[in-house]
Amino acid sequence: TIAFHHTLREGNECADWLAKKGATSDVSLKIWHSYPPQLSNVLIADASGVARREPSLLSIFASFIF
Repeated sequence: TIAFHHTLREGNECADWLAKKGATSDVSLKIWHSYPPQLSNVLIADASGVARREPSLLSIFASFIF
């Protein structure tokens, strides 16, 4: 059996960081032999279970209106 589960970007900061890095890169394939130093804090936060919460568009809109 194969099961797929959606994970919000806040649940996997490393994947989110790498996706953003890849989206802004001019290189089509990048192979790292060790993780980039900029990823250190993200790895530590993910490993310790620290969750980042980004404000939702609804909460931003609500705070703007009220």
